Amino acid sequence: MTIARIALTFICCAAVCQAQPTVVGQKIAEPLVLDGQLDEPVWQQAMWHTGFTLLGAVETLAEAQTHFAVAFDDSHLYIGVRCDEPRMDELKADETERDGKVHRDDCIEFMIDSTGDRTEYYHLTTTPGATLYDAQLRQGGHVRASQWDCDWQAAVARGEDQWTVEVAVPFVELGLTDASAGDWALNVTRERKAGKAELSSFTTAPGGFHQPTFYAQLQLPEAGLERFMWTMREPFDELVRTDGEEIVYTAKTHLTNHTGRMWLLELRPELIAGDTTSTGETVTLGLDDGQGREVSFSVPVREQGAQVLRLTVVDRRDPERVLYLRSIPITAEYTPIAIDMVEPWYRNSIYATQQVDEVELIVSLALAEEQLAGRRVSAMILAPTDDGRGKPVAVGTPVPAADEVRLSI
Repeated sequence: MTIARIALTFICCAAVCQAQPTVVGQKIAEPLVLDGQLDEPVWQQAMWHTGFTLLGAVETLAEAQTHFAVAFDDSHLYIGVRCDEPRMDELKADETERDGKVHRDDCIEFMIDSTGDRTEYYHLTTTPGATLYDAQLRQGGHVRASQWDCDWQAAVARGEDQWTVEVAVPFVELGLTDASAGDWALNVTRERKAGKAELSSFTTAPGGFHQPTFYAQLQLPEAGLERFMWTMREPFDELVRTDGEEIVYTAKTHLTNHTGRMWLLELRPELIAGDTTSTGETVTLGLDDGQGREVSFSVPVREQGAQVLRLTVVDRRDPERVLYLRSIPITAEYTPIAIDMVEPWYRNSIYATQQVDEVELIVSLALAEEQLAGRRVSAMILAPTDDGRGKPVAVGTPVPAADEVRLSI
């Protein structure tokens, strides 16, 4: 009985997914000049989509309908939107701060999945005042990184009974991989505050806008996006250390070329904390098609705490030509000593019932070479005392200082 129920659930889900619409982008030769008017020839020739339904009521059409079309050139994805609005005098557009409370205003939202895996995607929002919000969503929309910023543009125009939007999103901002050669996933949603409040979606939204399983298929025929197709691993072997008077973030990534040709490259690392941007040394490398390489980099830390690591890959022969860009939220805080207990190994803890003859530790030291030179590292176990200083009950043998040392007590 259980097996039959599981099979039925799977079939129903597959049927829902197959019912989702397909959106086909219109290819154009020249970049659009954004003014929000939707009077360019491309919007007259493009395929327009409408039929927005209410959130949580998928059979009910929104009273104020939304219409959109998609276009693209060699470097940007364009979306044009027309929002019907019988109460233009009540249109709400109070927020002016980037990444502010834009969803309290009338707004139009775009969910763009550049690989079609419906696991990671980008959420872009603009208001009738052209105030922008953007975030990166992971794990099917359950994990949000609003620190991520995209260099996209939006232009808005207002008419008597509608407001219209044109947006341009650089492909290089959308994390393309070899999977981006196939269909993408897309949804367009609207939060209406003028007059009668309505939340509506182009695709089925039974419980919320962030359900990528239900998004439409997006096709970009003859897009020629190969030069943007790379795979870059999340940073690993991360360390925040001192280098003389400076605090430095160091890490590694792994970059793989899926573009179909060989490239001579530069990788430019940056840390962005609010309005402060810190730039590290450029790393040069060359990668043939299908080749991958581990890359080490470092960036000075101007402000500690939560920030965004931006890794930009450019053509070494034409440094203005950006091939790949990855923005990753990180926390960069200087902690000179990190200790991991090897024995006993469970959660860096010793329990009262354990019989322990020896404690083994791995100690990582985020210090410059000159600070480590000639130094030694030792460890001891202290019993509590009334003055808070502790009384040594076991002392380990000192060892020469290094980036990583193993101690035994």
